[in-house]
Amino acid sequence: MLLATQVTAIATAVLAVFAFITAWLAYRAWRSQSGEIRRLRDERLQEAEEQRWAQARRVYIDIDVFHGTRGPAPDDLVIGRIARAPAITATIHNASDRPIYDVRIHWVDLQGPTQADAEDSLGTIAPGGGKSEKEHKVPERRPLERLMPIAYFRDSSGRRWTITPNGYLAPVPPGLQPGAPAIGTGAAAQETARLQVLARARGNVGDGGGVPP
Repeated sequence: MLLATQVTAIATAVLAVFAFITAWLAYRAWRSQSGEIRRLRDERLQEAEEQRWAQARRVYIDIDVFHGTRGPAPDDLVIGRIARAPAITATIHNASDRPIYDVRIHWVDLQGPTQADAEDSLGTIAPGGGKSEKEHKVPERRPLERLMPIAYFRDSSGRRWTITPNGYLAPVPPGLQPGAPAIGTGAAAQETARLQVLARARGNVGDGGGVPP
């Protein structure tokens, strides 16, 4: 009787040990599987985010600044030519393999910032190196260095972006309708803040980020 009781107790203990080992192994397998699932999920999210930005990163804007040819009066001749007001020509380039749509240029006065003048609409720009440009005459009352052109466009997936001449790319906040002044002024404010941080880091405080003098 005693022997049978001891055998039962030993068998119960052995079963408990095996149950513990089985549970531990199952837990280890679950942890490993959960880690793998999280890793795959993070990779997919990262790939999706990279794809989201991929086309927009291949769009850029450059500028050509004309400082003007003025005499003592607006209509005076300067070296035998009629005086011309200062102007900035902004060119939007699409180096991606898909078109970009509803391309616009917001002209922003960095003092504020505020929208300087009416936006310019450039329509659709073809892929593979397509470009479109717009010359903007600058009023005498506004210093060139205060003006920043902000490019706005919609990618082939319908996402909306802004990009500055310094290459600062940002998605357009939801809720802003195309043409809203806040699209340009918001992008300019973010770019100015970013450049000021960089300027402080370089010990060059006061870099506003507008058109170079």
